[in-house]
This record gives sequence, C-alpha cells and structure tokens, in this order.
Amino acid sequence: GIDGYLIKPFSYEDFVTQLIQMARRASAPDDVTPLLEQGEEALEAGDLAKAEENFLKARVYRPNSARALTGIASIEMVKKQFDIALRQLQEAVAYNANYIPAYRKLLEIFEHKGDNGGMIRTATIVHAMSPDNPKYTLILAKCYLELNNLEGSEEFYRKTIRLSPKIADAHKGLGNICMLRKDYERARKHYKKALDIDKDDISTLNSLGLAYVRQGHLDKGIERYRVALSLNPQDERVHFNLGFAYEKKELIPKAIEHYQLALQNNPRYEKAMRRLERLRKMAS
Repeated sequence: GIDGYLIKPFSYEDFVTQLIQMARRASAPDDVTPLLEQGEEALEAGDLAKAEENFLKARVYRPNSARALTGIASIEMVKKQFDIALRQLQEAVAYNANYIPAYRKLLEIFEHKGDNGGMIRTATIVHAMSPDNPKYTLILAKCYLELNNLEGSEEFYRKTIRLSPKIADAHKGLGNICMLRKDYERARKHYKKALDIDKDDISTLNSLGLAYVRQGHLDKGIERYRVALSLNPQDERVHFNLGFAYEKKELIPKAIEHYQLALQNNPRYEKAMRRLERLRKMAS
C-alpha cells in the first residue's frame, strides 16, 4: 500500500514532487507511471537494459514525458555519453520547465564538463523555483568564485549561511574570498567557523595555516599544517606550505624536507620543484 517514498536527506522540492506525483496517481491512474517507476528502480539497481526498455515504453504513451527523458539521459550518463544525455535533458526541460530532477542532472553534466556558465544558468533557474534550498545558492557561490566574481560569490555564500548556518563549505568560501582580498584577519574567522562545523577538513586547516603565515604568525600556521598532516600525511599542498613556512623561519633543512615530501607525493608539483631547486642553489 505504499504510494511513494523519500530517501534522507531530502529537500523541500523532493517532498513537494512526491506529493504532486501521489496526487496525480490518485486522481488519474494511467499506464505510464508504473513504467516510469519500474525504469527508475531498474536504473537504481544497475539494470540499464530494463530501465531503458521501460522509459522508452513510457514515451510511447507520453512522448513529451520529462521524467522519461530524464531517465533515458541518466542511462546515457552512466554510459559516459554526456553530450547525448545533455540533449535529452534539454528536451525534457523544454517539455516541462518545472521538472527539477532534469535540472539536477544538467548540473551534474555541467560540473563534469567544467562549464561554469552552464552551472550558473541552471542553478539560477532551480534557485528561483526552490529559493529555500541552500544547495543551489552554494553551487552559485562556488561558480562565481571560480570566475573571480567575488561580489557575486559572497552574496550567495551569505545566502547559503542564512538558509543553513551549519554548512562548512559556505564559511570556508567566505574565507577564500577574504584571502583573495588579502583580508587575512577575517579569513581566519571564517575558516575557524568552518572548522567548528567540520574540524577534520584538511583543506580548511591548510587555508587557516596559510592565513596565519601571510600575517607573519608562522608558528600558529605551522601548528595548523601539522594538524592537517596528522589527518593525511600524504597531502602535498600541506607539505609545500609547511616547507614555505619553515623557509620563512630560515629553518632550511626542514623546508627542504617538506618540499621533498610534497614531490614524493606529487612528482609533478612544479612549485615545490622550484622552491627546492632555489634552496639547493643557495646551499651550494
């Protein structure tokens, strides 16, 4: 007797979509919904052939079904046929401009392609439909930051925090913006807030260490780098930054040691190569 289900965590629009689908099934039962549900179940189970069969049958009854097209696109994405999937999803939203699952899949494709413009266009549409969902404000904030639009990025990071104060990535993003503005004091405050939420985030520990070093607080920076390395001893970025901090303290053997460890974990780390070569020339 189950009419629908939600898997945690779910968003507001997930909840609304389920209610709408249940209401439609109750008021106008048809042959299409079971095919779509069977297709989605088969897709989740990894049976692509069965999933495709059901989605294609659903399109025979309802050629403009955004749900069926999104299902077919999802199969193509599993096959790594992202251009084909993109066309299917564009057709889906052309038929139903309010079908959020299609936009979610579009976001996945644009992220895979590294297409920030596509991410921004799509996330803006979904944000307008679901303004209380911090997932889309966070996507917009990150995309604007990658495009070096600091004002736009800050606006959406702050919106994200207003919607959900416990998202560490939003606080970290504000810290990154402050670092780019060379406002290291504020950057430290934002990184510390992020670490209050996720104390084991290596990237944030690394960034906090860098903020301290940029302010000249070398020992405090080194302390944060060491905490980061206790979580992941192979992180080449942390080893590089630790080497640089030791270099500024004129502890050259320790600096060389950590530049070497950075290269050991990433032999193509050019910045570490250059610093190491410079120190070796100075020593000779």
